[in-house]
Amino acid sequence: MNTCILTTTISVPFLLREYAVNALAHGWYGVEFVIVGDQSTPGEVAGLCAAWQNEFPFQFTFFDVPRQEEYLSSHPRLARLLPWNSHQRRNVGLLYALERGHDFIITIDDHNHLIPGHDFSGEHISGLGVSGSQRMVNAPTGWFNCIAMMETNCGVVFPRGFPLSRRWRGNEWALSEEICRPVVNAGLWTGDPDIDALTRIYFPVETRLPLSHESLTLARGCWCPINTQNTALHRRAAPVAFMVVMGYEFSGLRISHYCDIWMSWLLRTVVDHMGDAVRYGQPAVHQQRNEDHTFQDLRDELPGMELNETLIAACQSAELTAVTYLDSYRQLARHLELSLADHPRSSFFRYLTEQMDAWAEAVELVCPAVQPAALPEMV
Repeated sequence: MNTCILTTTISVPFLLREYAVNALAHGWYGVEFVIVGDQSTPGEVAGLCAAWQNEFPFQFTFFDVPRQEEYLSSHPRLARLLPWNSHQRRNVGLLYALERGHDFIITIDDHNHLIPGHDFSGEHISGLGVSGSQRMVNAPTGWFNCIAMMETNCGVVFPRGFPLSRRWRGNEWALSEEICRPVVNAGLWTGDPDIDALTRIYFPVETRLPLSHESLTLARGCWCPINTQNTALHRRAAPVAFMVVMGYEFSGLRISHYCDIWMSWLLRTVVDHMGDAVRYGQPAVHQQRNEDHTFQDLRDELPGMELNETLIAACQSAELTAVTYLDSYRQLARHLELSLADHPRSSFFRYLTEQMDAWAEAVELVCPAVQPAALPEMV
């Protein structure tokens, strides 16, 4: 099975060697590592990729600035939207992985370190894209706190993007065994988890193993944020995993840090409509944040926090009828544009739907085969 391990970086991603060693040790030979750089990424990354390619039986593909510009020349609408010096450059690698026909795309950050003794790729892709018996979780609130699967040093902590109005409403779970098809596997994090700056300022959170369950699959209508730090996408769902472009000015601040969170609401809306599911749990990675910019992070996150629940409500009110992932995504874009036309920030939501349309156009160009409704299951 062809797997892409995708990351963005503004530094030298030495930790990717850990992933190559792990993949080789567990017999995952069909792996391509895709590294998407930015304007400040050191040029030595290209040489390191060449050295690793000589050392391992894997493809290492580095998208420096010129290569990204050349690649996106066939997608001018998308190229105009994607800013430099942003996490949204990950979209370039995602589009490339779709064009390459990878069955699985695993997205990581360059501070996600492997935990010894785990088959990283295997734990991510096992059962992904296949209908089978799953340990399902539902919650009376309609929201599941994935960090509650871990031990913490400070009690209850919520992942970044978890809606503020849904916090502290109890954490009761109803577990069952059901047949469903997970198409996203969201791995968790020991050490410094993916939480918002508001929480991080209040307490230096640390998460630890073991997990309460190896994995839990969320029932339809039971949601939790998905990010790009240790997350696997099956090829069914990857075409609608576009990271939303940030930078829109809002109340004197610029929206940031919600590109993957808002991706997750769009993705989850379509996944629910298509009858598929999202799974949380293993493999966990150890997360070490590179630098502490907590107060800047808070300024970046505040506008997103304010708009977050508006977008969630609009997504959850969508009544989709399309029969493919990409057509459902386009239908969702039209729903958002219409349902939020009278919102005080309607110009932002029009900008969001323009992004969605440009992304869908690019995906359809590189892999038109995503459109048939009956994609084969992986076996």
